[in-house]
Amino acid sequence: MWRPRFVGQNALTEANGFTSQADVMIRARQAADIVDRKEIALAGSPHGRDYWKIGHYTTSIRGGNCTCMDNAPQDDHGGKLCKHRIAAM
Repeated sequence: MWRPRFVGQNALTEANGFTSQADVMIRARQAADIVDRKEIALAGSPHGRDYWKIGHYTTSIRGGNCTCMDNAPQDDHGGKLCKHRIAAM
């Protein structure tokens, strides 16, 4: 499902590391590349959390975490906004 992503809205703020629309577009393009390569699969939903296997990493939309070492900004709920988690969204 397509969702609009604009700098300054929701968690895409300067405080979270998104200083321009270019920052949003770069991370969105990286996430789209992951989806295009079909490197994403639902790994399970134990304890009410969703776990996604993306390449060699595991991420959770509801849990907000990812096992990658990307120094990504966080959303308003403390969730990591790395390309892997965005791809799962």
